[in-house]
Amino acid sequence: MPSKPCSEIHRQPGGRSVLVAARLFAAGVALGAGGCRRAAAPVSPRTVAAAVAQTSDGCQRCHAEVYAAWAGTDHALANRRLDARDQAAFTTAPQVADGGSRFDLAWAAGRAVMTERRDDGSALRHEPEFILGAKPLWQPLVPAPGGRWQPTDLAFDPARKEWFNVFGQEARQPGEWGHWTGRGMNWNSMCAHCHMTGFRKNYDATTDRYASRWVEHGVGCIQCHGPMPAGHDALPANAAPKPAGTPPPFHGDRGRMMQTCAPCHARNEMLTADFQPGDDYDDHHRVALPVDPAVFYPDGQQRDEDFNWTSVRLSRMGHAGVTCLDCHDPHTTRTLLPAADNQLCLQCHAAPGRVQPGGTHAIPIDPVAHSHHPAGSAGNQCVNCHMPATNYMQRAPRHDHGWLKPDPLLTRELGIPNACNRCHADKSTGWAVQAAENWYGPRLEGAQRTRTRA
Repeated sequence: MPSKPCSEIHRQPGGRSVLVAARLFAAGVALGAGGCRRAAAPVSPRTVAAAVAQTSDGCQRCHAEVYAAWAGTDHALANRRLDARDQAAFTTAPQVADGGSRFDLAWAAGRAVMTERRDDGSALRHEPEFILGAKPLWQPLVPAPGGRWQPTDLAFDPARKEWFNVFGQEARQPGEWGHWTGRGMNWNSMCAHCHMTGFRKNYDATTDRYASRWVEHGVGCIQCHGPMPAGHDALPANAAPKPAGTPPPFHGDRGRMMQTCAPCHARNEMLTADFQPGDDYDDHHRVALPVDPAVFYPDGQQRDEDFNWTSVRLSRMGHAGVTCLDCHDPHTTRTLLPAADNQLCLQCHAAPGRVQPGGTHAIPIDPVAHSHHPAGSAGNQCVNCHMPATNYMQRAPRHDHGWLKPDPLLTRELGIPNACNRCHADKSTGWAVQAAENWYGPRLEGAQRTRTRA
């Protein structure tokens, strides 16, 4: 077991519990096996009410329509207490072995029980109390010594109704930083800020313990809108008409609203734990940039999960003023229009092209002529070419938000993936290069290639 205290590890926010690289803020600190002292017993979780920070249920009285749109979303269910609805998952298969992890699963006396079978013959009993995530996967959260909570590497796919290992066949070993019991998979430092509302990590480096606190499970109203003034929840439902447009603290500033999405939809390091909705993102975070080859390909495509903010911010559309809210409903989390038939993109790119906030016109596009694929086909869908999806945690597809041009020539030169061969996996890179050259020719010789080759 670890034997000495560790400095606090700052998390990398994200929409799910993804293992990310940690940076040490104190020299000489060792992580993983033999690195840190752990307390003897877990600390029970406690939910604390904020003085002027209402829970989402408290907002429902006046905002019933918005509450109904939010309830049941991935935001609302980002973290929750494990309950009877989960019994079926723990009784689908009595034994699960995947990627080096072996668990016996059971449901007894109204509780989930996970017995971990390790290679040394030991058997460790775990009783998860919470669920991390919702769709397309969720992970049981297990209490651990020192106030820690650890998501197991065994995750449940609610659509397929099966268990799988989020690390595939990596077979991570106990004592490793990236093992599910290690610091690389610690919920308090890696997951909770983006799966809880009003979360405070409260790590004590001298004792190597957490006393984490929160307002409510999941991403609730005040996580995006901020605390309301004292007495706000005592107002009658019809106290005043609700103004149109974006609510406080944004007051019509859609760019400021997008910066409130960024802390959890960016690959970053937290510089402070004090970000509030309406603050400047860069005052509190250091964002990962495309110069990091572990996260981005040389052309800016996502390699590891970047959570979109960097890609949007550096994209041509981001510079034109396109924000999250142009495509996504912040309460339902769904797209405003379907993407599969190009409606979402054509709201701006249908002729003559919408005027963007910066005064520029979106380029008008005819999907059939532009894509050289028939209407209704996969190759005709804008997102398949300009927002290719990559699977993370084995089952979680994430669309690239850089809106780059597919360029097979860069695949030939630098080994960068291209959207053409993602669909046409049976074809060679040379075939894709020739097709792109025939269709687009000199239009591909632009800033994207120049930057990538530099």
